[in-house]
Amino acid sequence: MAKHVIQAQDGAPPLGAYSHGWRAGGFIYVTGTGPIGPDGTVVGDTIEEQTHKTIDNIEAVLRAEGASLSDVIKVNVHLIDTNLFPRYNEAYKKRFSPPYPARTTVGSDLHQVPGMMIEIDTRRRQLGCWRRGSMGTPISGSRRYRSPAPWDQARCASCRNGAASAGPTSMSTRTGRSIPRPRTCRR
Repeated sequence: MAKHVIQAQDGAPPLGAYSHGWRAGGFIYVTGTGPIGPDGTVVGDTIEEQTHKTIDNIEAVLRAEGASLSDVIKVNVHLIDTNLFPRYNEAYKKRFSPPYPARTTVGSDLHQVPGMMIEIDTRRRQLGCWRRGSMGTPISGSRRYRSPAPWDQARCASCRNGAASAGPTSMSTRTGRSIPRPRTCRR
């Protein structure tokens, strides 16, 4: 499986031995990040401010790979105090839109970074043409995979032609069959 590290120029500087994220196996994994500013210090005094800054940092990493918050499928959130959940949830709803990603929110000891009240990590499914490495859906209890959706198998016009143009309204699958080009196809 091909993989590569993601380093966002405008992302929060890592405070430990970790990368901003990784692209691997058709997914983008964004490391757990908090409300860290460019100087490496915590930004914001309220859970709302810290939630927005944390999501800004996640967006920077996603943007470095041509992705956005609307593509995120799973979010893990760590709060220093679970009593902050209602306020955090209101700020979260302003940044993510329905259908919301799957989410787990837990209480955690975040005292290793003084003042930090929240940490979030995300997973994003890489959409696009088959060249981006989709294997399809795992079949329960086996190492075999169901065929991916046609837009995962198809080569978009950009890949076919080596150009970044929008291309025609249809694509060819590996077998040469023409199918409609989905709106989610990205290069």
